[in-house]
Amino acid sequence: MSDILAVNALKEKQRSESEYLKQESRQMKLSMKTKNELSSDVFLLKNRRYSFSNRNKSKIADRFSTNTDMLERSSLPAASEDILQQGAEAMTKSEKKVVKNEKQLIAAQKRVLEEREGEGDEKSAAVAEEKLLEAKIKLIKAQAENDLENTSDTVERYEIRIRRQESIIEARKAFAYTLPIGSKRRRIALAKKEEDEIKLFRYKWKKKIAQMPSGNEKDHEEEQYFHKYVESLSQSVLSKSDPNCREDAVLKVEIGGKPLVLVNTGRAFMGGSKPCYYFTDKTTGKRYLYKKAENCCGFSNPKGAIMTEIGGKLQALLDPKHAIPAVGIKNEKGKYIGSLQEIIEVKKDGFDFNSWQHQPEEERSTDVLTNEVKEQILTFHAIDWILCNYDTKGENLLQRSDGSFVSIDKEGAMSHVLKDGTFDMSVDYSPHTDEPIYNTFFRMYREGRIDLDMKIVEAVIAKVEILDDEEYEKMFEPYIKTLDEDEKIPVKNEIMRRKQNIRQAYDKFFKELNSHRT
Repeated sequence: MSDILAVNALKEKQRSESEYLKQESRQMKLSMKTKNELSSDVFLLKNRRYSFSNRNKSKIADRFSTNTDMLERSSLPAASEDILQQGAEAMTKSEKKVVKNEKQLIAAQKRVLEEREGEGDEKSAAVAEEKLLEAKIKLIKAQAENDLENTSDTVERYEIRIRRQESIIEARKAFAYTLPIGSKRRRIALAKKEEDEIKLFRYKWKKKIAQMPSGNEKDHEEEQYFHKYVESLSQSVLSKSDPNCREDAVLKVEIGGKPLVLVNTGRAFMGGSKPCYYFTDKTTGKRYLYKKAENCCGFSNPKGAIMTEIGGKLQALLDPKHAIPAVGIKNEKGKYIGSLQEIIEVKKDGFDFNSWQHQPEEERSTDVLTNEVKEQILTFHAIDWILCNYDTKGENLLQRSDGSFVSIDKEGAMSHVLKDGTFDMSVDYSPHTDEPIYNTFFRMYREGRIDLDMKIVEAVIAKVEILDDEEYEKMFEPYIKTLDEDEKIPVKNEIMRRKQNIRQAYDKFFKELNSHRT
């Protein structure tokens, strides 16, 4: 009988606690400054979970064989001391740390509510908000520490770390949004949020690798992760400050002859080698990707931003249907410091050329290579040929919502323009970490697995040939200016040679492919 009474008492206390927290949430809703603050705080309160409470619940269920729905505590944001005390003897050190930090969070939450409802000075209110952030992060970390102690599964451990980072990011965002836009404290808070977003990106990547079966694709992902990790460490030391690389930054720019006012809405993780940020047109909601003009180690490199702009212009001239608006961004001294390109709407569950490219030759399907797709890839190849761009890997071909594909990221163009392997078309030349998708594509043709027709690129070749040489050369002037004096003339000559001899280059290439075709 006493055991049944204990269960009923626990049920009643949990109901009381739930009602108390509902009242707190209603008070918070009235006093919160913005909707973002409210949703963030409520999220953190309602999504707290305790692995040890689930174990206690199971013990009670086994003992009394009763419906334990009323004992489900994952939806309860906090637990009063008297409820938790019933299982205190069975708690581990890390579980007690969770309870301790939860008490501190409740106290900090009450203090913030008092400040928001009262008429205290701004300094004390700011201190209270900061203490609340600290309490949230301590509790989040304590819970993750406890959960990590209770599992040895590699994937699950990454999942715990991912949940931890997501909650910390949400807490930092809620805190940052309480601070005045443009203030130093807000900039610092958003910068710390970005640091945690970088950690989250790494954990998600490591989880993906852990779930992959052994093989070429997993080896490739592990190699990529290592390279990106080393690059990020170099960037953190060597990368120069860029005012556009800050959340809330405003960028005024002209794209396609139309002036735009864009706002930085946070870090973008695209898997590339340099920092990227989302910019949003608050009027239309259209988003753009800003990429810092530096190399993989963090040193300034305006060439990439310039070639992104030139690549966008050439795409618009030669393949307007699949062109992506892009411009280089300059500072007040006229130096290129970044590039901006429109973000396309990608098809949900669209075809993944990156995975396709890294599959074993014998397993790589040809079903996706319809006549329309082959025409698109050959068109992209023609544009990349005159740009001397060998960095179009599988992940740079994206499928749009209408089913067509686009080729993105031209900042690697011209970087190998004077290298021996670039003077003729080839299925083997690969100067970057990832092989160009075109090598895979043309090898499949040479091996007789797909059919191609030179006539497919005839339209693009004709468009290239009618471009005015003088105007074409002028288009590349910003890039030529960045070169050393002894490189300027040779590079200019090679740029024009590729443009003027594109037909001959294709004729020679296809004759060679056909001579070895099986």
